[in-house]
Amino acid sequence: LQLAPGQDAQQVDLILRRAISLQGNVVHLDGTPQHGVVTQALAADRRVAQSVQTNAEGHFRFINLRPGTYVVRFHLPDRFVYAAAGGRTDRAPAARRFRVVEGRTATTETVRLAPFRKGSWRVYGAFDGLKANAITDIASTADGMLWLASKGSGAWRFDGQTFRQITTHEGLADDEVNGVTTTADGAVWLATQGGATRYKDGQLTSLKQADGLADDQVNAIYEAADGALWFATRGGVSRMVEGRFEPIALLDSVLSGANITQIYQDRAGAMWLAADWQGLWRYADGLLTHFNKRHDLGYPRVWNMLEARDGTMWFATEIGISRYDGGSLPGADAPYVDAERRFTTFFGNWDDVAHHVFSDIHQSRDGALWFASKGGGVLRSDGIAGVGAASSETTPLFVSFTTREGLAHNSVSAIHEDFQGGLWFGSAD
Repeated sequence: LQLAPGQDAQQVDLILRRAISLQGNVVHLDGTPQHGVVTQALAADRRVAQSVQTNAEGHFRFINLRPGTYVVRFHLPDRFVYAAAGGRTDRAPAARRFRVVEGRTATTETVRLAPFRKGSWRVYGAFDGLKANAITDIASTADGMLWLASKGSGAWRFDGQTFRQITTHEGLADDEVNGVTTTADGAVWLATQGGATRYKDGQLTSLKQADGLADDQVNAIYEAADGALWFATRGGVSRMVEGRFEPIALLDSVLSGANITQIYQDRAGAMWLAADWQGLWRYADGLLTHFNKRHDLGYPRVWNMLEARDGTMWFATEIGISRYDGGSLPGADAPYVDAERRFTTFFGNWDDVAHHVFSDIHQSRDGALWFASKGGGVLRSDGIAGVGAASSETTPLFVSFTTREGLAHNSVSAIHEDFQGGLWFGSAD
């Protein structure tokens, strides 16, 4: 639509219809629907065009795919399987190619899969004494005490039998608690909307902006390998060494006023800082490196991060899970450099998997990676496909868990593993 200079504006009415391009069903071996199976449409170049999950009826559908040829792939804990003539195949070359054309819907044959989710669940709530509307973070101390941060009802301690609440009445800086961290000296630190509170031997001590914090709103607290405490605040980052705040000139300059949402130290000693709407910053050896959307980071809002045991860095973002593919970082004479493209993002195309907003990452003792989402439950990845000569895949395998498996709520904010190997999921209800 073109307008000539001086021409009046024209009103255009558009009607956008959701066209189903490709669909199908996944069932158990007995024919009952199998829900929550991560299903992907792969374009001719093997790129993921869309990712969805099967619904309660075992049905999946891909909306408005571009015309072309596609393969349908399903995630299992240990491998991929593909839609094929007669149902399914484990071999990518044997997968059926579905041709998508405008105005027509292609349908796969029904795919039968054996059940693959294992484990038992227990939900704790108000009837158990946990009168909290939303759990934002979880940690545990050396004696096995579980600590839970909540949105609006303070912090909670759980000894396996009884929940005990800690609020502003006991000395907590604020009842809205964003994070909980345990430190090497046996203390528990609580990041709140009104400051940072330290719990040790039954005593509560709080720090605020007047005491040296960059801002009263503390989003997260992290203890580095050298024992220094790092505070992620709404107004920048603060570092405390042996009870005293020490400035870091470069960070104080570049990140002054930034809303720092999370801090993490990798095994090489580099500090990773997530800044709301700015993406990621990596601070090491006096050099500050910046990563954001143009480096293929899923989204410039990062809520959590983790270095897996194989050295891979993972990031939970507002839109998708991003994996840092490593390699040598750019060197520069200046203390601040802009990085190259180095990320691979999964579930970042506004697909129907896990509602895109990821909040936490945990690697359990068995090596599996768990990803918490705000609306789609949790995803578990047991590794990367491609074991065996028949496949060259390098994509992680994902299996989803929702309220249908036993989660209290599909909006999950925190994942924690206790000393017995039990996994705890903090959710919205």
